[in-house]
Amino acid sequence: AEMRAKVAKFEPLEAKLVAKKARLLELKTEGGESKQGLIVEAKAERDAAFEDARSVYLQKEYGAAQLKKVKVDADEHYQKLLQELGIERQEGHKMLRTGLYAEIESIGKQIKNASPSKADYIEEENRITAGGWMHPKAEEDAKRLCEVLRGGEAASQQQIQALHCDFPDRGRLVVGPFDPNPEIAKSQVAVMKKLTDEEEAELRKQEMASLAAVRTMHRMFPDVALKRKAEAQQPSTDALSSMHGGGSGAGSAKVCSSWKWTALGHIYES
Repeated sequence: AEMRAKVAKFEPLEAKLVAKKARLLELKTEGGESKQGLIVEAKAERDAAFEDARSVYLQKEYGAAQLKKVKVDADEHYQKLLQELGIERQEGHKMLRTGLYAEIESIGKQIKNASPSKADYIEEENRITAGGWMHPKAEEDAKRLCEVLRGGEAASQQQIQALHCDFPDRGRLVVGPFDPNPEIAKSQVAVMKKLTDEEEAELRKQEMASLAAVRTMHRMFPDVALKRKAEAQQPSTDALSSMHGGGSGAGSAKVCSSWKWTALGHIYES
C-alpha cells in the first residue's frame, strides 16, 4: 500500500505533462485536413482585422474607432498565444526554451531525475510482493530481533509488539544495513600540555646557558668570530667586479684578489 501511494505521486506530474504536450500540438498544428493550429488561425484573424481597418467602406459603415478596437483585440489575442507557446532555438551550445517548451522540459526532468524513480518504486513493490514481505511471520520476526538485540538475548513477545508499534498494515521485520551493535570508540582530543613553573624555569636556564656558551666562545676564540662575521658580510665576486667596471674570467679574478678584509670587517685595496 505504501509503495502504491508513492507510485501514485507521479500520476499528477505525468497527467500535467500529457496536457501540456496536447496544448503544444493544439497551438502549433499547421495545415491538415481537420484543422489548423490556433496560432495560425489567430494570425489569419489578425491580418483580416488589419485589412478591414484600412477599408474606407467599412470605416463609413462601422466607424474607424470600432474597427481599430477589433484590430487591437485580434493582435493581443495572437500575441498572447505566441507568448504561451514560447520559443525553442539553439543558442551556441545551449537550447533556449520559454513558454510551453520550458514547462514541458521542466516537468519531464522532474519525472526523469526523481530519486527513487517511479521505476524504482515499481521494482521494489514487485520484489516485496514476490518475497511475501508484506505478510508478518512471528517466528521469523522473533529470530531477527534476537540478531539485533545486544548480547543475543531472546526477544520477548512484549519487545516484538513494542517494535511493531501496533501498525495495522505492517509487514515482516527485516535487518537494516547498519550494525545493530556498533563499537563506539571515545573521541581522541589532542590537548596542549602546559609546562609547570619548575619546567618553565628549567627551560629558561638551558636557554641562558646556551647563550653564555656562545659568548664565551667569542671571547676565547676572537679569530673564529671575526672569520664568521667576514664570511657573512663578504660580497660576491660579481659585486666586486661591478665596483671595478665589470669584467669576467681571469680579469675578474685578478680584481677580486686585490681586495682584503680588515679586522673590523671593512674592505680595503692592497
